[in-house]
Amino acid sequence: MNYEIIIELFGGEPIQSCNKNILNQILEFARKNKYFVTFTTNGVEIDEFFDLFITYNGYINSVYTTLDGTEQYHNSRRIFKKDSDSFNRILRNIDFLLDLEINLVLSINFDKSNLEQLEAIIDLCDSKNWTSNKYFELQIGRVDDRLFETNYNDIISEGQLLEYIYKIDKKIDMKSKARLAFLKSLFYVANRFKISFNQTESGRQLFHYCWSTSPLEVVKYIDSELNVFRCTYTVGREDLSIGTLQNHSDGYGYFNNYNLFNIPKCMECKLGGYCSGGCRLSSLVDEDRQCKYELSNFDYFINKVIIPSLKEKFNSTILI
Repeated sequence: MNYEIIIELFGGEPIQSCNKNILNQILEFARKNKYFVTFTTNGVEIDEFFDLFITYNGYINSVYTTLDGTEQYHNSRRIFKKDSDSFNRILRNIDFLLDLEINLVLSINFDKSNLEQLEAIIDLCDSKNWTSNKYFELQIGRVDDRLFETNYNDIISEGQLLEYIYKIDKKIDMKSKARLAFLKSLFYVANRFKISFNQTESGRQLFHYCWSTSPLEVVKYIDSELNVFRCTYTVGREDLSIGTLQNHSDGYGYFNNYNLFNIPKCMECKLGGYCSGGCRLSSLVDEDRQCKYELSNFDYFINKVIIPSLKEKFNSTILI
């Protein structure tokens, strides 16, 4: 089978001035071998790499960067020693990449503290004419705690975030503005009701929670110690690796065979294939807690989004 090879660089932070010589070597390697490179970056120091982006433009697949919200909010959360106004610097760098016709994905990850920033970010993208640029995509994500280790109080569930976006869609055509990238357990039912807002799950097999447990994509992550990982959340944690670069599991280790049909309790659960065991990492930490979360998340979504949408559509009381 032939695959298109894409080298993805993420961090920490790959685009730093101290890494410039290394990145130059990687891009030259990609050029010689006809590979492509994708960057995941905070976007702040891109302007110090303008020469590389121009020189190797044809071998840069895409750039992923993030904002936390609008200017005042973003700068209050992103504090850099060298730059107190990272917001406007990132905006200038996005404009530069789009002028080069490089695919740019701007992500904003939501929790309770910045949820109200969504409409303002959409207004910003419209005012910059990014929304209509074919090389630009606004991607909506969600802050989570896969390993149940942060105990962060402002996390919101899939259902809560989707409820908020569904309400905004009544006044803003969200399908023309953004793409969701956080739906897992709720994806298939949300998609059935046409409220998944452009999310694609092409790398995810049916009855699997995510692409990491699915055999459809050959994606592996490598840390600085040459340990190999299947999921981005595990990178750098040797105990969660699937081996080393010289000796790793082609069956993607403990992710393999984690799906609806291999988890007996899932076959009797009312969620059926929607959850399909949930996150493999969360299940390793506390399976019961994860199951309760998925049930609560699904019930919330049905009661707060699906039933009200059906009532609105048919303009009558529906007994369920």
